[in-house]
Parts: sequence; structure tokens; C-alpha cells
Amino acid sequence: MTMTSPGDHAPVDHAWMISPLLDDTAAEDIGLGYQQPTRDQRDEMVKSFRGHSKWLYCPLPEDHLPLRYYAFKGNWHGRAFARGPMSMDLLVSSELRDLWAELDPTAVHFEPVELTLRDGTVLKDRYWVPKVTRTLDALVPEKSAVTRRISRVDGAPLGWGYLKNIPPTLNRAVVDGHHIWRLSNLSPYDIFVSDRMKVEMDRRGLGPFSARQAPLD
Repeated sequence: MTMTSPGDHAPVDHAWMISPLLDDTAAEDIGLGYQQPTRDQRDEMVKSFRGHSKWLYCPLPEDHLPLRYYAFKGNWHGRAFARGPMSMDLLVSSELRDLWAELDPTAVHFEPVELTLRDGTVLKDRYWVPKVTRTLDALVPEKSAVTRRISRVDGAPLGWGYLKNIPPTLNRAVVDGHHIWRLSNLSPYDIFVSDRMKVEMDRRGLGPFSARQAPLD
């Protein structure tokens, strides 16, 4: 799936892999849980976790929303970009949501979150789960530290996997004009942004986050 209608078609000079950063001891101790209102919804959510693409890209049914999270340990510092309760969850603040929607309005779908803090405070309309729906066939495998993944069942190709924990090389022509995306045939967890997006996240203090530059070819 490759979507091609970003909000700004400026060339991409650099690409960055970004992820939430735990920047202090207190943050490393933060624990979030998921409050699921019914057994059926909880079972459906488990199925969603098994199907990475469904959770990462597809909207949840309206009766599952808002997503309800709660903090059960640590001190929540009001960060703009954070890990959610599950390995595939991300949380973004309203400010980061607005930036992503401003620069690339068709690339991301956002689902509302109600976050209950340890003191009982409930944060509504403050945090969102982003689903980065834009995936690009931008990997340049011959210039990246990746290996082809093959099904053990039928020998069918399953895409690519990392050999080393370093950003892959991307095709400049494919990523040009986009500000946020995932790759269609590498780890679905990885989010890439343009240099303009990273500069704006830095300038507006929308983090903390780590950013590693991905070479363009």
C-alpha cells in the first residue's frame, strides 16, 4: 500500500527513523496499562496484536474508542511522544498530532485516548494513538544491512529483516514529497520522517524522541 497525497511535496533532503525516548530514570519506570471495557473487545484486541498490520494501520471500531489507558507506576511527565501499554502502541500529544496532520494530513490516522494518572486525574483530548497508514516501497536492500526473510512453510518471500541495528538506505525518489511513513517490506514498527518534520519536532520541543538518519540513494 503506497499513498501519494502528502500535504507538502517538498523534496526530502534527509530521512530519519524516530522513536520515543525515555530520557530519565523516572521515565524508565513508567508503566501503562490498557483498560478494556468488555471481554469481547479485549479478545479482539489480542487478535489485533497478532496481526501487526491491522493494529498499526487500520482504524479500530468506533465502539472501541476512546482507548482507555492508565498509569500504574512511575511519574508521567506530560511528554509529547511516548510508548503505550503494548509493544506496538505509541502515544502522541495533541501538539504532535497537529504537527503530523499539518505537514502530512493523509499519512496518519489518530485514535483518541483517555489516560488516567496515578492520582486519579483523567486526561481527555490530550493524547492520541497514531496509525501511520502510509507505507512506501523505499528500501534499497543492496545498500542496507538487511537479509531476505523466507517462509519456512512454503518458501515464499516475507520481506526483509535487519542484520544490524542500523537504519536502512532508502530510495530518494520514492520518499520525496512525504513527511512521515513506514516501509512496506521491513519492520512495521519503524517510523520514518523527513528532515522538515524532524526540524519542526525539535523546534517545538515535541518529544523526547530519538532520531537516527537513514541514508538516501
